[in-house]
Amino acid sequence: MDFIISKAKIENGGNAIIYDKDALSGIKKIAAKISGDMEAVFGSAPQVHEEKASESPIYVGTVGDALIAGLGVDTSDIEGKREVYKITVVGDALVIVGSDKRGAIYGMFKLSEMLGVSPFIDWLDVKPVKTDEFKIPSDYCMISKEPSVKFRGFFY
Repeated sequence: MDFIISKAKIENGGNAIIYDKDALSGIKKIAAKISGDMEAVFGSAPQVHEEKASESPIYVGTVGDALIAGLGVDTSDIEGKREVYKITVVGDALVIVGSDKRGAIYGMFKLSEMLGVSPFIDWLDVKPVKTDEFKIPSDYCMISKEPSVKFRGFFY
């Protein structure tokens, strides 16, 4: 069964973004940002919780988090790598796991990109196309490449 993010599910408490109770502050901060991005697409923001299940949850974390380990996600393909993420559908949940904190953050931003949210939503007021539903195939599994540079991003 496909993983579905929808306005109706969000309004009924579903599609919550869930992270481990011991998650790093950066992961918690970006989870809230992604919730806002989803509000821009669906018109409703999903809740952000610590270890609480909902209908069709979105789990985020890093290799070694108790929450991710409890889901049975195979992380051997990203362990020991730098800034790598894996996005996969496990049962009725979407799981975004990073090899480290930055990997998890880049994985969450990849979800925003998949939903059509531009990085310029805040800077240039570029609004995403509104929709009521977004589907991810049940066999979806995406693993990012390790970056070719030590640090990526904007520096001044």
